Amino acid sequence: FVELLYQAIRKDHSDVAICSYMSDIDGVINKYETNFLDEKYDVYDNKANVLEIAMRFNPSCTNKIFKKSLLINNNIFQPEGCYYEDVIFWLKAVYYSKYIKSIPDRLYYYKQRSGSVMRTLTYKHIDDRVSFILQIYSFVKNKILSIPNNDSQKIMEDLLVFIMRHIRYGHKLIDETDIENKETITRYYDNEIIKLAGKANWPLLPFTYKYYRRNEDLTRQAAINGDNLLECREQLSNMILLCNSNKRKNRIYVLILLTLVLVCFFLIGVVIFLSLQ
Repeated sequence: FVELLYQAIRKDHSDVAICSYMSDIDGVINKYETNFLDEKYDVYDNKANVLEIAMRFNPSCTNKIFKKSLLINNNIFQPEGCYYEDVIFWLKAVYYSKYIKSIPDRLYYYKQRSGSVMRTLTYKHIDDRVSFILQIYSFVKNKILSIPNNDSQKIMEDLLVFIMRHIRYGHKLIDETDIENKETITRYYDNEIIKLAGKANWPLLPFTYKYYRRNEDLTRQAAINGDNLLECREQLSNMILLCNSNKRKNRIYVLILLTLVLVCFFLIGVVIFLSLQ
C-alpha cells in the first residue's frame, strides 16, 4: 500500500497519490472507486478545476498519501475533536497541489462496524457537517472565485453540486441510522441548513437543495428503470442554472425594492418640507 503510493508520488512528482479500496461493513464487502485510472491530474494555476478534481474522489484520507511538504508549507492539518474533518482537509490539499496521481490498484481494506462513532448520529455530527459545509463555501469564495478571469459561473455550479452532495449525504445518514429521535434530528438538520443559507448569504440554498434532491431521485430512478440518464443529468444541470439565475434575479428585485423605498422617503420629505413653508 505505502510503497506503491509512494512510488506513484516519486515517479510523477505528484503531491498526492490515491488508490482504490474495499469497504467491509459488518462483514459485507463493497468495492469502491473501481473506475480509477492510472492518471495524473494537473491542478490549474487559476485553480478553476479544484472542485472538479476534489469531487472525483472520496474525501476520506484512508486511501491516500500526501507529500509532507504540501501539508507543512500550506498549514493543512486536521482539526481535533470534530467529525468529517477529511472533507475540508481534502479540498485544501487539492487546492495547494500541483499534480495528483491516481492508480487503479485496490490497496486499502476499510473495515467498519455498525454502532461505531462514525456510524452513529448525534447533534454534534450535524453541527460539524454544517460547519465544514460553511468552511467549503468560504474557502472557495475567498480562494478561487476571487481569482481574476475565472469562469465564476462554472465554479459556482461545481460548488453548488459539491455542497449539495454533502447536505444530501447528511440526510442519507439520518435515513439509514437506527435512532429513536429521527424526526427531531431531521428537523434540527433542516433548520441548520436554513441557518447556513443565512450565514453564507445564500438565501436560495434550501430551495436549490430541494430541487437537487428531486433531480437526484430522478437520476437514480432512471438508472433503475433504464431511462435516458443523460437527459436526467441535463435536467439537473438546467435546474442548477435556473437556481443561479433566480439568485441573480432576486438581487435585482431587492435593489428595485430598496430604490422604491428611498424614493418614497424622499417624496415624504418633500411633502413635509412644503407643508412647513
